[in-house]
Amino acid sequence: MGPLAMQARTSSTERHLEALVEVFDCISLHADLQDLLHEIGGRLRPLVPFDLLYVSLYDPLHNVMRVNVVETTTPVSLPLHAEIPLVRSPAGMSWQTQQKLLLDDLANERRFPEVARMMYESNIRRLCVLPLTTVHRRVGGIAFGRKQETPYTEAELQLLDRASAEIAVAVDNALRKQEAVTYEKQLQDERD
Repeated sequence: MGPLAMQARTSSTERHLEALVEVFDCISLHADLQDLLHEIGGRLRPLVPFDLLYVSLYDPLHNVMRVNVVETTTPVSLPLHAEIPLVRSPAGMSWQTQQKLLLDDLANERRFPEVARMMYESNIRRLCVLPLTTVHRRVGGIAFGRKQETPYTEAELQLLDRASAEIAVAVDNALRKQEAVTYEKQLQDERD
């Protein structure tokens, strides 16, 4: 590898590390998931082009993935709070297998017809779905969609993988805070 190629590779690695540091900073500044993902989207988009970011959380009572946050640069037909059966959800498969899932041809995707149709109708052509998991629990999945036919590069996938691990912590923290507020309200109601 020549000096110019080595310098370009180092520069790219430095930009990815800077983006991860910015993601860490965003997590500490935002308690609201919508605000957090809006901010993270803005930080990651220059390094990993995407047009859609959405988070689906697992609902054990109904065995579905529920779309909780949608951050997009363009209108999409994926409704907020949509409930998608676990077996028909890309986020559900990623959540179950704890593996990254790449959907490179949404026009011909047969495993997840409902989601593939919604994405394709919104001009999203590729989807990268990653599990949101902390040391405490499996929370859900995060998806990055792009209109471009261009596949995700290995460097982009590594960056999204690292970012999703941090986003999982933020999502889990927000959920735990919400659960604590709900529990506190129940206790207050019982005392009254």
